Amino acid sequence: MIVSEEDILVLKKYIPNIEELVARGDVQEVLDTIDDEIIKNMYMNKIEPYEPDDEGIKLQHIYDRINADN
Repeated sequence: MIVSEEDILVLKKYIPNIEELVARGDVQEVLDTIDDEIIKNMYMNKIEPYEPDDEGIKLQHIYDRINADN
């Protein structure tokens, strides 16, 4: 599975076991886990409810890269 070290470092903040998930090689599992974090981010956004904030957008970009690369 193709995931940059930079993206793994960002994802560790939200998904402590991200390296284990990536090592399993199940792209859909990784994408689903990231998507769960994006949704949590959207629900927690007090300024624009149900919209991602800067952190959510960063997670979405990582999701998109992993999806495109794999």
